[in-house]
Amino acid sequence: MEISLLLMQQIAQLFLILIMGYAVVKVGLLKASDSRVLSAVMVYLVTPCVIINAFQIDDTPEIRKGLLYSMAIAAAIHVVLLVLSALLSRPLKLDAVADIAELTVPTVQELSRLAPFGSGNPVPVFLLQNAAVDGIWPLGSEGRHCRIRLRQGGAACFVSLFGTAPDDLPYRMGTAVDAAVEVSIFQGRGGPMVSCHCCAMRPAGLGNAPAEQAARFDAFLSGTALPDDERLACLPTRADTAAVYRMVRTGNVFADDLQPLFATAGPENTGKTLASLTALEQLGLIERRGSRYQPVEVTGKKDLSSAPVLRRLAEGEG
Repeated sequence: MEISLLLMQQIAQLFLILIMGYAVVKVGLLKASDSRVLSAVMVYLVTPCVIINAFQIDDTPEIRKGLLYSMAIAAAIHVVLLVLSALLSRPLKLDAVADIAELTVPTVQELSRLAPFGSGNPVPVFLLQNAAVDGIWPLGSEGRHCRIRLRQGGAACFVSLFGTAPDDLPYRMGTAVDAAVEVSIFQGRGGPMVSCHCCAMRPAGLGNAPAEQAARFDAFLSGTALPDDERLACLPTRADTAAVYRMVRTGNVFADDLQPLFATAGPENTGKTLASLTALEQLGLIERRGSRYQPVEVTGKKDLSSAPVLRRLAEGEG
């Protein structure tokens, strides 16, 4: 058990280091872009030294038993986390396409016959296609959520989107979107009303090409070797990257939802767009501030081709 306690002590120390790093960025001693250098030092220098130092103990049967015990627990935790990740990252299942005009109180009340809802009987999810954002308001006492009015022709509905404040919503007034919603009935002051909860939103007609290319690019970043045609399809030109940088300068590239950026740059160019963002961040030309990517003030010119991700894409490295 001694080795288990030692490992826990070292892990606790690492967490303290992480907290200290967060604090120095918050008070302005370091910029968010500096985290890349510090992370490299931590991962490739400090952490290996900490691990080696932690194992500078006498080799005894009890120590070996504790080591095996710790390895078993670590393996079990990884399995649990992998299972949870697989469960939580399942694709959103849509039950039907609906028009806003169809979401009337009687229609939604009929859905209650399908209850009770649970893991074996999920709440139905409807897709509202090509609906215009017609109003945005803060929701909740601290305004951390938003209430959106969506309109299709003369029909409109109010949709609640939790976890996103109005200023962090990448969809502005007049934007056409596709929204996946759950519907229910709540008792308002004037009687029963339809309540919509937004499960997901994207630019209207975006399709699935961006998701497929994003998954391919993420696999490349994780070390997967892509076929040459797929790899080169993710390699942006200088003009592509310059266009992405100009969009970042407008302040309308939201880090948590890049779908509007994919729609603007062209869904077929999603791989190139992601590679451009990654390269700009690697070169310290942009950084994430709050919910948006923002440009970083730099002195001197940067060699775009020196970005690691672009070199790997050009040279075919995994």
